[in-house]
Parts: sequence; C-alpha cells; structure tokens
Amino acid sequence: SFSRGINALDTESCVGGPCTACSEAYPTQLQAASIRDLTGKAGPLVLLGPACKSRASQNVSDWDVADSQMDVRTFMMTNYEVDAMQFDGALHPGMFLTLDINKVVTGDDI
Repeated sequence: SFSRGINALDTESCVGGPCTACSEAYPTQLQAASIRDLTGKAGPLVLLGPACKSRASQNVSDWDVADSQMDVRTFMMTNYEVDAMQFDGALHPGMFLTLDINKVVTGDDI
C-alpha cells in the first residue's frame, strides 16, 4: 500500500508566475500500490499516482475521491492466458521495470 496526505493549496506558488498550486480534497490511499519482483533481483514496481490529483487540466481528478481510489488493480487485465497492465497519458503515464533503461529508451532488444 501507499499513502500520503492531502496536497493543500499553496498561494505563495501563485505569486509572480504560473500557479503550480494543488488543492486536493482527499489524501492518497492506494490499497494495492506495488507489484513484487519474485526473482528478488530488481525490487518492486510501485504506483504512486499523480503528484497532484486535483488538476483538471491533467485529467487526474478521478484519483481525488474519498473511497475506492485507483490502484494497480485498476490498470490490470487478463484473459486467463495473458496478463497485462495498461496506462494512458491522462490517468498515469506508465511504468517500466528494467535493469537497463537505455534499452527501453532506444527500443533495442525489447
């Protein structure tokens, strides 16, 4: 699980420039936030959710609810032969677990 408090409105960040303030209504409480590495070589894959759940311009307000917040199970699917996890640019950009990030960036041997 993963939890953090409410990101409160910070009016000082709005003075003299673009407002980067965040005003969430509920704390972040993800019941299922990680996927274990069964090999013990890479560590868990962890979902933290968006940095601010209240920015409507980023389409992440679905995260800012009192109960039943999204977690890794929200993005998982199976047809009982193949398991998959899906992310989109709006709710969560995605996650990678790799020993060589350069291969992911360049597309080599994926």
